[in-house]
Amino acid sequence: MATTKAIELAKEKGLDLVLVAEKAQPPVARIMDFGKYKYETEKALKKQKAQQKVMQLKEIRLTPNISKHDLEIRIEKAKKFLSEGDMVKLSLRIFGRNLQFAQDKEVIIKTVTDAIKDVGKVEGGIKKESNMFLAIINPIKNAKNKNT
Repeated sequence: MATTKAIELAKEKGLDLVLVAEKAQPPVARIMDFGKYKYETEKALKKQKAQQKVMQLKEIRLTPNISKHDLEIRIEKAKKFLSEGDMVKLSLRIFGRNLQFAQDKEVIIKTVTDAIKDVGKVEGGIKKESNMFLAIINPIKNAKNKNT
């Protein structure tokens, strides 16, 4: 169809002539309400953005002399964060006289990582940085909402 004829047809219908594929031979144009089309695409983009989950890094701090009950609470909190799709950073800070027995205290962070291995995977293992043990745990995708 000729361009002038297409423009006249669009004006008769009260719509816009929009170039869809410029590089095609011959170029492809479409008669539509461009304002409505733009509104619908923006609305779809907003909906997609609202449904996206941004992964956050949640930190759980442990101490060398943590009680058994407090450790269980921290494990449950880590499981909750992982089931929601967030990453968890475990940090065990060793200070004072406990620095002499730092390797013995690493068992605490290993206990937590073993307890949550069904919902999270330790990334890069447990790292020792000066007076801290650190572990970053990523959620396992198929384990989401398992513990809720």
